[in-house]
Amino acid sequence: MEVARLLATGATNAEIARSLVISPHTVKVHLRNIFEKLQVNSRTEASMMLVQHNWLALPGMDVPTPAYAEEKTAEKIAEAALPPLVDEPPDPEPLAHLAMQPARWQRAYLASVIIILIAALLTPYLPVWSSPSSDLLSDRGRTVLGQPVARLQARWEPRIPLSAPRSRLAVVYLQDQLYAIGGETASGNTVANVETYDLTVNEWRTGHPLPAALSNLAAVTFNERIYVAGGTSKSNADEQQPTLSDQFFVYDPEEETWQAAGRLPNPLAGAALVADEGALYLLGGWDGRLMHDEIWRFIPPDDVAKTTAGWALICLLYTSPSPRD
Repeated sequence: MEVARLLATGATNAEIARSLVISPHTVKVHLRNIFEKLQVNSRTEASMMLVQHNWLALPGMDVPTPAYAEEKTAEKIAEAALPPLVDEPPDPEPLAHLAMQPARWQRAYLASVIIILIAALLTPYLPVWSSPSSDLLSDRGRTVLGQPVARLQARWEPRIPLSAPRSRLAVVYLQDQLYAIGGETASGNTVANVETYDLTVNEWRTGHPLPAALSNLAAVTFNERIYVAGGTSKSNADEQQPTLSDQFFVYDPEEETWQAAGRLPNPLAGAALVADEGALYLLGGWDGRLMHDEIWRFIPPDDVAKTTAGWALICLLYTSPSPRD
């Protein structure tokens, strides 16, 4: 009826929405329902229908009351004058506020739950009361199930052996191959044999031999080449003192050739040869009389045939180098 009253005044949907503090969409819904109930199609028809049925009174407009409206009004007046057929019972009195007291069984249940929770929390910390037993310190009287058996996992795998036993040889790795260089046979003879082991096919092949038979030699790989330094040699097994070598060889795997790369500072056997940061280092060794404690450095050139640089002493083993070194 609020929407209908404003509708009859000619207010727009926006004005109706602003007056009733509702959205214009809600006003449209109410108007659609009003048109549907009154079975009209326009705002004017709806306003006239409301006024004709005396559902809406506008100031300055006197509309006669329809006959069926007068009959309805007379019926309402008569109904209002009649006494009620049945006396309505009086409203019951409101219940008094009950105190929040739990029942006895609720209190017992709550206490049981609290005790169980406390026991569960304190059980891990309770000491174990038991009489000391000497059995904890002895295995006497116990059944022995048997001695433990240790099963060691194999860490070494057998591979194809060398063609012949050798000792005091040098072994280096280059391009997925191991190079077994020189050494001494079981009979004590020094050999120049070189054998290569292909890691991909598990097979040994005969390589190009050293320029000289050597054992107790040092070897290292550097810039895809193999360098061999020093060593000893015996012309035959009966020779008492081996001959020490100061030779320095380099092997090129692409050309499969050995070349002389110069001479060592002095003949050495059992030295160590390492490569680091673009240089070779010769450490220690035996000269047939004394053990050496020098560290020598050699910088290999790109072209071995044009070797002009030699070995430079940089420091002594187990001593601090001087600032100028």
